Amino acid sequence: MKRIIAVAGLIGLFVLVLAFFLWNGKKEKGRSQDPLASSGIAPTKPLPALRKRSERQKEPKRQKTNRLGANFREGRSHLLLTIQSKEGKKLSGKVYWVEKKGPPVTSSMLAPEYGFPLPKNGVHIQSHQGEAHLEITSHHWTWLRVTGRFQKGRLACNYLRIPPFSGTKRKILLLDPTKRSVFVFLVHKDLETPVSHGEVRLFRQSMASMAVPSLVRKKKTDATGYVSFQGLEPGRFALLAPGAREQDKMPYVQRFILPAQASMTDLPLTLVQPETRYTLRLRVVADIKGAPKLPPKFFLKRKADQIGELYPMQGVLRSGSQELKFFVPLGDYELGALPLGRLRFSPGTNHFSFTRDQQVFPISVQEDSQQTYVELVGLGFGDFPVSVFPRPKEPLFDDQMALMFCGPFHWKLAKQMIPLPSGSFDFLVYGRSGTWVSQKTLQIDHPKTLRIPLVPATRLSLTWKKVPWKVGRRAVLQIRTSRRLSSRVLSRRFAPEGGRMDPAFVSTIVVERGPVTLTCFDSEQNNILWKRMFQATKPAKALLVLGPRGKGGQGQGGR
Repeated sequence: MKRIIAVAGLIGLFVLVLAFFLWNGKKEKGRSQDPLASSGIAPTKPLPALRKRSERQKEPKRQKTNRLGANFREGRSHLLLTIQSKEGKKLSGKVYWVEKKGPPVTSSMLAPEYGFPLPKNGVHIQSHQGEAHLEITSHHWTWLRVTGRFQKGRLACNYLRIPPFSGTKRKILLLDPTKRSVFVFLVHKDLETPVSHGEVRLFRQSMASMAVPSLVRKKKTDATGYVSFQGLEPGRFALLAPGAREQDKMPYVQRFILPAQASMTDLPLTLVQPETRYTLRLRVVADIKGAPKLPPKFFLKRKADQIGELYPMQGVLRSGSQELKFFVPLGDYELGALPLGRLRFSPGTNHFSFTRDQQVFPISVQEDSQQTYVELVGLGFGDFPVSVFPRPKEPLFDDQMALMFCGPFHWKLAKQMIPLPSGSFDFLVYGRSGTWVSQKTLQIDHPKTLRIPLVPATRLSLTWKKVPWKVGRRAVLQIRTSRRLSSRVLSRRFAPEGGRMDPAFVSTIVVERGPVTLTCFDSEQNNILWKRMFQATKPAKALLVLGPRGKGGQGQGGR
């Protein structure tokens, strides 16, 4: 039995040794097939099988790029600018630009220089090192401003108007800090229609006030009302719209100075072409007694003027017969006299329709002999001198208040013996230390004495910008306070907006302190355009209205 167990043990040991050698041989065979296995590196994966051409996935094509590496996008055009000095040296700076479907109608500085803030919307800005690539909407007009920096920190700029194009356009701009340029936009009195092929005149004015200006250049605008005067030497200039005279004011004449040492003096400007003017003649018979300290003066007010222009007479009125000439457009006019209440017109003579050149109108006026002893109550000695303006109840054009003063223009004392106009008035008092308004509306019918109690008031400067053209050229502002209700007719003006001149409604209103409600109506449809409510607590307040967003909507941006 023991012998059998020993033989079985030997057989088992032999089998184990044989199995060991067989396993080790297979291992060595595997190592010879993969030499990386002994180094500890994992074997690589087998390559995938090749696919047929029809099975391959098509790769997207690379987008074309220009030499600056920018991608071309559908519906976009590319403007490549090179900005350099006249010697050919590239300059660093910035580019400002705006895009519009139509050509720009009014001027825009596009940058925060000259004390104007930079517009928040619509202006693109890009820095450059002598080359700039602008991606703009195809078939849009582009108005841009390019600046370049010279040695010693001097800056120069140039404006450029690019008509619509598609594809790629290249421009080389040469900046010169010693030369100046003026870029002019000429529009009609509606402030929205450009004047094509209108002749704009540029005059150089001497520093001496009596020197006669000399004509520097005259050029005609293109079909979109645009013209530029480039390469100007420093100096004082006057830019006149077609038909404008040297004594005219803005917006028919623009006066500006191009200083020799100042930077960034290229100017975009807006001019308004005046209507054709004709000679209106007044044959006046005036009965004026004595020699007053302030002689009376006539002024014409056009009833349907889009800009609300006033035409004062040259000189002053004297007693007796005289002929006065006004150079004005055709239309319906009202003749007024200053100071208010000083002269009385014969019934029906101060309203007339001017329809042809050299038309003559007879005018008869006489001095009002009835005077009133007026006392202003509520002012201190330090508040004088002041000016007194009677505000009638019916709606007024905003600019009429500048001429509607009574008595002397500067009251040095609270008591005056003066003539007064007849009617219902609120009395506004402007002084160097504040503004006041009468406590209540006063009915005037030649009283012998009149005490005017005054309360502190707020002078409100209202600017309504971004007015939709559907509103028209006028709007009516209703002013409601705790004491009274009044109205004001607003007319379009040019107002600065981010370095450009945009049409806006601008008005200066005097209200007593306390709750104030302003409601703006469309003068043609009587729809409420916007409404504002606030507390008037300070001597002055600025109110900015942007909008409205829609019919009957609220304006935005009051402050």
